[in-house]
Amino acid sequence: MRVFTILCVVFLFSSCALFHTKKKEKLSYTSDETELESIVSILASDSLEGRLIASPGARKAAHLIQQKMQVYGLKPKGDRGSFLQAFPYTRIKHIQGRRGKMSTDTLQTHGNNVIGFHSNDSKYTVVIGAHFDYIGHGEIGFGMIGSGSGEIYNGADNNASGVGAMLVLARHAEALPKAFNYLFVAFSGEEYGFRGASYFVRNSPVPLEQVAFMINLDQVGRMRGSKLIVYGTGTSPMWKDVITEENSQNLLIEQKATGIGRSDHTVFFLVNIPALHLTTGKHFDSRKPSDDVELINWEGIEAVMEYTKYILKAAAPYGKPPFTATNEYKRKYQDKFKVTLGLMPDYFYTGEGLRVEVVIPDRSADRAGLKDGDIILQIGDIKIDNIYRYVDAIGKYKSGDQAQILYSRSGKEHKTTAVFIN
Repeated sequence: MRVFTILCVVFLFSSCALFHTKKKEKLSYTSDETELESIVSILASDSLEGRLIASPGARKAAHLIQQKMQVYGLKPKGDRGSFLQAFPYTRIKHIQGRRGKMSTDTLQTHGNNVIGFHSNDSKYTVVIGAHFDYIGHGEIGFGMIGSGSGEIYNGADNNASGVGAMLVLARHAEALPKAFNYLFVAFSGEEYGFRGASYFVRNSPVPLEQVAFMINLDQVGRMRGSKLIVYGTGTSPMWKDVITEENSQNLLIEQKATGIGRSDHTVFFLVNIPALHLTTGKHFDSRKPSDDVELINWEGIEAVMEYTKYILKAAAPYGKPPFTATNEYKRKYQDKFKVTLGLMPDYFYTGEGLRVEVVIPDRSADRAGLKDGDIILQIGDIKIDNIYRYVDAIGKYKSGDQAQILYSRSGKEHKTTAVFIN
């Protein structure tokens, strides 16, 4: 991989003039297969050092993605007429001590989503997304600890593969069904709590009520035996007509109804937007330095892209489909409590308190000022040692009740008051 990826990087930076051109006929010089392999190989090269959120490698990746979006003819939908949508991010470099006696060394910085738009002057828009960040050298994150060897986690499958698929689909946006406009979004911060996707739904360049549905491409590069896993098939009744055994496109489709998972589609589900996550699944090299480009199944990625195009075509007559909350969400949240704070806990967090994975916009936690990544330490008079104590605490309240919340952010404790709602 090393020689090949070095050549790809040389090609990238020796071709900057090509990327800046607005003549779309330049695209004919490379096949989709060559384009896909080039994008994935560059993103998964050692020179990007694992694309850790807000790192130089992540900025290089964002630069490549926006160059591709520009040459493909997409319109920028980021900040101030650019392709980049910046979101705040606090990097915790070091923590010492325990609760009440914690000292931290933090860096206030920002990550970037990359957003391109193709308009068909349609009423509704489809978001096609893929996260481009990864975990650098295996830095410590929420429950994620690197090998300590300093090796680079290139993340060829996770998720250079999804970004490559998303971009090649964007390359041919004009050929996609005219029933929708298309927002192609490369999210950052997925590995640290859906940071970029969460910011996006709060600051979407398209009103959320105009978003028909979301398709998330995450880890699509290791197909085995023609198997494709599709999460989120329970998020709209439309999917039972679209995703069928008869229309499998020669793939073995494994359907998963849940709209909640360890990827960015979860955030869209939580704001009542039907969302699918297409993935070829985990494998031996998942979250290891060995997730390299030599192991990518290129034909498998192409099959995922073709299936994505089929979904868009089959969904076109439905316009904006109705949303349904999946059963496991009802069991975990709606049926269990009279009230909710409007957040998704991090079920993989093993430290003290309850770590907030996602704060749902305009719900109790959001109105109280809680943010993604905060750690809830106490609700009212109940100390939150784990998720079970959180369940106990929430169960005490009814709609309209207030409670003081003690929480930690970047190692510093804060208090706020939340008003519970149904």
